[in-house]
Amino acid sequence: MKADLVQYTEAHRGYPEQAPPDLERQDLANLSLNGAVLCGANLEDANLEDAALMDANLSRAILRGASLIWASMGGVCLEGADLRRATLSWACMSRANLKGADLREATMDVARLEHADLRGADLRGANLEWADLRGANLEGARLEASDGLPATSLVGTDLSTAVLHNATLSGAIYDARTRWPGDFNPTAAGARKQP
Repeated sequence: MKADLVQYTEAHRGYPEQAPPDLERQDLANLSLNGAVLCGANLEDANLEDAALMDANLSRAILRGASLIWASMGGVCLEGADLRRATLSWACMSRANLKGADLREATMDVARLEHADLRGADLRGANLEWADLRGANLEGARLEASDGLPATSLVGTDLSTAVLHNATLSGAIYDARTRWPGDFNPTAAGARKQP
């Protein structure tokens, strides 16, 4: 399957309208798919641990329950992707496009999301403990009842239109550049301002 997938991605780099293969529950650990075009691919419960997906296009992909632990995903496009219950612990997702992605109940502890675009993403119930969200854009993101932003770096992050009702911010770190919703009090929610 891995060889077939590599051949598929090489043959279809310029043809995102082609239907990708069904990769549900496939073991794709350690596979290099940098720049791959897998729009709408079914990767439900797939093992993508330590995979290289830099600058890959996985828009509208189904990654429910997928394991992406330690995956290298800088610049990946996951716009509108379904990542419910996915495990993204320690994943490097700097500059990732996660606009409108469904990340409900995803495990994203210690994930690197610097300058990621999370506008309109659904992060309800997600665990973002120790995640690095420096410079990330969370406009319109849903974080209410999130399991964790404890010890998360929100330095320079835009949360101005994020929905933060009942989100856990204990120990989250922010600075003067962090933008909050109008009447939201980050200190009262447990966040700490960086000196």
